[in-house]
Amino acid sequence: MLLPNATASIQSELSKSNFDEFINNTYSLLDKIIGRIELHPIHREHDSEDRTTIEIVNAFNYLGERLEHEASYGGNCDLTSNFQNKYLWLGEAKIDYSNAHIYQGFRQLCDRYLMASKMSKQGALLIYCKSKNIAEVISSWKTYFKRSAQTEYSISIEEEGNGYFITNHFHKPTQQNLKIKHMAISLFISASDKSAVKRKPCLHSCPQCCAEVKPITL
Repeated sequence: MLLPNATASIQSELSKSNFDEFINNTYSLLDKIIGRIELHPIHREHDSEDRTTIEIVNAFNYLGERLEHEASYGGNCDLTSNFQNKYLWLGEAKIDYSNAHIYQGFRQLCDRYLMASKMSKQGALLIYCKSKNIAEVISSWKTYFKRSAQTEYSISIEEEGNGYFITNHFHKPTQQNLKIKHMAISLFISASDKSAVKRKPCLHSCPQCCAEVKPITL
C-alpha cells in the first residue's frame, strides 16, 4: 500500500490466484485505461479499430500485464490475456458503424475465439462509439442483440450498468455457458463551441486520412 509501483508485479501475481480474481483484475485495469482513452476523442477521430486497440494493449503491457494483439485463437483475436496457460480472457473490438457490424464481432468472439472451457469462458465486446454517445449506442445495440441472438444463443442478461451490459449464453460447439461483457467506449465528439462547429467532421470514408474505411453494410 505504501509503495504501489514497487510492488506492482507482486500485486499482479497475487490477484490471479483463481479465475474470478484474474477476470476482476483484467476489468479493473481495462476500466482505468479506457478512462484515459476517453479523455481525448477529438484526437482519435481518424483512428481505426486496430489503432485504438493497440493503445489498450500497450497500456496493459506498460503496467506489467501481458496482453497481445491479434494472437491466434481460432483466428486473430483483437485482445488476448493469457496468464501462464491457466486463465484466458479474450476481447473483440468494433467501431459503431452499425449494429450489424458489431454483431460480426460478437460472432467472431463466441463462435471462433472462446472455447467455453475452465480456462477460457469469458470475454468482452468493446464498442468504440464515434457516431453517437454511449447511452444511445449501448441501448440500440442491446435491443438489436436481444432480437438477433436470442433464438440462436439463448441469451440472458446478467447485469446492466452505465455503458455496459453482461450476457450469458451457450457456446455452440460445447453447449457450455459463456459470459460476455458488452462495453461502450466514448470517442464521440460533442464539442459545440464556435471553432468546433466550424470544424468539418470526419466521415471515416477517406482512405487518405483514415486508417480504416467504413465497411459497406449489406
